[in-house]
Amino acid sequence: MTLSGLQVTIPRRTIQKIVPLEGEITDGEYRRVDPNRSRLLFGPTARPVRSGAGYIAFYELFFPFLAFGVGDILTLAGGVSLFPGATDQLFYIGPKISIPTGSETAQIAVGLQYANLFGGGESGAGIVYGATTLGSPFTAVTLGAGWGFSGEDFSEKPVVLAGFEAQLSGSAKFIFENWIPATGDVSFHGFGVRFFGDALAADFALFYIRTDGGIEGFPFLPWIGFVYNFGVGAE
Repeated sequence: MTLSGLQVTIPRRTIQKIVPLEGEITDGEYRRVDPNRSRLLFGPTARPVRSGAGYIAFYELFFPFLAFGVGDILTLAGGVSLFPGATDQLFYIGPKISIPTGSETAQIAVGLQYANLFGGGESGAGIVYGATTLGSPFTAVTLGAGWGFSGEDFSEKPVVLAGFEAQLSGSAKFIFENWIPATGDVSFHGFGVRFFGDALAADFALFYIRTDGGIEGFPFLPWIGFVYNFGVGAE
């Protein structure tokens, strides 16, 4: 049965593959789900990458990122920077464990973001975090807290993550992302739009830095991300 109500009969022997679509029918129109909903602009949501699925991303052009889902719970992710002419490149990892809750509208995850220079001889730096995503695949809020570290030294106070996503159509979504340290001295805020199809997604956003004295430096820093999702998609 098509969206227009036309019934079409196709012989079974002519069908080679059946791929279920993720989305919903609204007012006779198919509304697809964002294939890259395991992430906000930069930060993670609590949603896992499904088992056997994954994505290849390029953030700010020079930061490729590869992620792969295991068992609908574990997301393995990482990459290496591609700065032209640099003598040392960054490597970074971002594993995440999504804890099953039995709910489609409330998800929980813990994870790690870590980065270091190849041959740098340093211990590197990163953040360990916990996050929860509340809502549907179309509209949701992500709240989290993370503790930064450098070597063996951890921060005493967390950084709070607050994100919001709202799907505007079957191919576009608005995303708002905030990183707010508990000290309140400096915070990072971003907002932008994600355009997507069944597998491809592209983020165009602006970030700004805010201190107690107001917005610092040039008002906005551009953020660009391109992602190809493979497999059965993200949850």
